[in-house]
Amino acid sequence: MMKSFHRTAARAARFTIGALVCAASPGLSAGADENPKKVYELPGIVVVADLAETPLDQTGSSVTVITRADIERSQKATVLELLRQTPGLDVVQSGGPGGQTSVFMRGGASEHTLVLIDGVEMNDPSSPNGAYDFAQLSADNIERIEILRGSQSVLYGSDAIAGVISIITRDSKGPSQASFVAELGSFNTKRASAFVSSTRERVSYTLSASRFETDGISATTVSGTGIPEDDSFARTSISGRMRYSVSPSVTASLSLRALESETELDKGFLLSPPGGVREDPNFVGKGRQLFLQSAIKYASSDSRWRISGNAAVSAHSRETLDLPDNVFGPGASNSFFEGEQIKFRILGQARPLDWNRIVAGVETEREQVSLKQIGGVNARTTGFFLTDRVNIADRLFINAGLRYDDHETFGGQTTYRITGSFQVRETGTRVRGSFSTGFNAPTLVQLYDAFSGNRNLSPEKSDSREIGIDQSLLSQRLRFGALWFSSDFSNMFGFDPNTFQTININSASAEGAEIYAQYSRPDFRARIDYTYTKSTNDADGAQLIRRPKNKISGLAAFEPADRIAASLSVTHVGSRDDFNFDVPFPQAPIRVRLDPYTLVALGASYQFSDLWRVFGRVENLFDEDYEEVLFFGTPGRAVYAGLRLTP
Repeated sequence: MMKSFHRTAARAARFTIGALVCAASPGLSAGADENPKKVYELPGIVVVADLAETPLDQTGSSVTVITRADIERSQKATVLELLRQTPGLDVVQSGGPGGQTSVFMRGGASEHTLVLIDGVEMNDPSSPNGAYDFAQLSADNIERIEILRGSQSVLYGSDAIAGVISIITRDSKGPSQASFVAELGSFNTKRASAFVSSTRERVSYTLSASRFETDGISATTVSGTGIPEDDSFARTSISGRMRYSVSPSVTASLSLRALESETELDKGFLLSPPGGVREDPNFVGKGRQLFLQSAIKYASSDSRWRISGNAAVSAHSRETLDLPDNVFGPGASNSFFEGEQIKFRILGQARPLDWNRIVAGVETEREQVSLKQIGGVNARTTGFFLTDRVNIADRLFINAGLRYDDHETFGGQTTYRITGSFQVRETGTRVRGSFSTGFNAPTLVQLYDAFSGNRNLSPEKSDSREIGIDQSLLSQRLRFGALWFSSDFSNMFGFDPNTFQTININSASAEGAEIYAQYSRPDFRARIDYTYTKSTNDADGAQLIRRPKNKISGLAAFEPADRIAASLSVTHVGSRDDFNFDVPFPQAPIRVRLDPYTLVALGASYQFSDLWRVFGRVENLFDEDYEEVLFFGTPGRAVYAGLRLTP
């Protein structure tokens, strides 16, 4: 398996470097910033909503932005912890650090959210459902996260029928910079990271590296050996970006990200009492990820015309090793999963008139999967899209788009989207809304698996609607708003117990509301979000599992003095259903109700010199005992402290 992964890495390196040198159409990478310094110094500008720089108050879509300043104030160490505070998102982790982590957006399934890092698709082709596992992703080198909710297939194709999470890593901004972070904490946790950046004449670059180790907690709440054991987790990651200005109008770039991790696992289910997920003393999972991207862009001197060529490759490798023991028997077994995606995109942007902007693109991607039970299989998808944004009197902004995708297995799909935003600046009022459609292609595992695959699957489909209002007062220091959303999902994938195949069997719907209030001033910022989501299976009207109806999150950040900062975060997750699969076959799993829970975290930092800052935080302050997934453990109270050096 390692040789195969290394071959993929070498092929990816040759591929991206060649694409950088030979790209015929210059431009920026899709989904990434066109002018990083401009975009990320202006928090009111977003890219993910329209694949072009757009003021946040001019888009009709629902977008949440987490900036670098937000990350540093909260002191959250992982992306999954940052996302817990986001309205419309539910984060579910199976066990402690390293445990499988899923994100459910507005009632959709975890595979209905597309994840991007610097424009590279992160969703794992070798995963049975194609979802991305957020357990591996740290917050060390992240500049900005943009979360776009609702069906977004017009811009992003498959995998985006519930929304998109676009993560942008830190970029070089002017003079050379460097920072080093070291942290120790509960569960024998150790974390270290380093970041350097520089800009010299035409070349700018960033490099970062991080290492995380923890003894962790037991992944299960049920012991099979009588001796509970902690399940450790370790992760090493490196990333880098380089940009070269060929001329004032042409810029080339190359980015890389590599990650390796090892997680101790528990497993189940055992039908003998006490059942559930059981301690396994020697069950280990290993993962590797590699992402490479090259791009070249051209922008006219007046910025009315821009065109970009982008090439990206992502490779995933996962392996599990289960050695003999006295819990699950004398046998040993292992499994491996490998997947890669290669994608080309050409993206053009034109502003023929001051009040009109057109964005068009063509892309083609090939996915390939290698599994023990099915060997190697692949599929290609090619898509074309066009969007047109109109500005009427600098008050009404309408954006309409159309896309066609052709998948070599199930044929063509057409999707469309329209969004609108209307501003009344005299009163600080904005009304916005959108309607969009989407599709989700079956994964290669769902199509070709030797046991459950079905080559006759049709793609899942979605329709999304939303309408909301935002109001600002006190010179925009106070903001509040509310919106209603609704989505219908059809042709959803399910398992047929009669044929043992994946089939199009389910339909579901989700509707709800997102309400927020925010107050900001230079030394204080507070925000509270409430999300109500009713997501139901249309067949029986039951709430979809692991999606709570009610969620409340709050965050307050204080800077009472120049060198002192503190933060408080609260997340309340209401009751939700889960399945107990610990039943004899072929009996259906039993639906159970998980209790609500509330997590409170505190953070503080002190800059005691120009070079050094000391920081600390407490997670799960009140030592809440809770489950996110039935039978899986969760961390209790944890304390962390560290130092940051900024030369």
